[in-house]
Order: sequence, then C-alpha cells, then structure tokens
Amino acid sequence: MKPESENIQKNISIRLNKMKDSNSISDQDHQYLWDETHKLYDLARNLEEKKENKKMEECCQNCRFWRGISGVGGSNSGECHRKAPLPYKYRPEENTLNVGTRWPLTEGNQYCGEFETRG
Repeated sequence: MKPESENIQKNISIRLNKMKDSNSISDQDHQYLWDETHKLYDLARNLEEKKENKKMEECCQNCRFWRGISGVGGSNSGECHRKAPLPYKYRPEENTLNVGTRWPLTEGNQYCGEFETRG
C-alpha cells in the first residue's frame, strides 16, 4: 500500500478506538470517518486509472514488434512480430496440403506480457 493510504487507515483506526472507548459517535466523528473513507476510495480509483492508462500505453499498437495492416479485421488490426510466424492451413475445406505461415493477428488495443517500447 502507498504511505498516504496507510496514514489514512491509521488515523481511521485511532478515531475508531477513541469512539469505542467512549461508546458514542459524534457528528464530528461521523463526518471525519466519511471524509477519510472517501479519501481512500479516491486513492484506490486513481490507482486503478493509472493501471488502466499504463495498460493502454503498453498495448500492441505501441509495441516495437507490432505492424498495423489494413483490410484485415477491424480498422486497428495488425501483426505481432515478437516471435516467428505460426504455421496454418489455408483452404482447409480442400483435401490438399496447403500450409503456410503467418504472424499472429491482434487488435491494436490488446496487450501481452512481452511489450517493448518502439525505439
């Protein structure tokens, strides 16, 4: 956890213990707990947004191994050139040995664990 969230949690715990000792909850205590809880919620939401932004930064279309192509799939399709092309059988309905290779197709907003920044 981030130090800021740890401090907020510690302060909430201290306030809760004081309330427990006095067996009452004042309006001031209630407002304090409400405010501190929302601070934690905002920190968590900001952390999720940062994770989502990082995920978008590290998506296929920004990877050095990805090559966009037109006319295939959606408007943001491309090929992943991270590893060797994969074998595939084209025209499988024909009973012949029509085998080729091709790069894996992905959408630009997808991602994997092997992202490298374009350089």
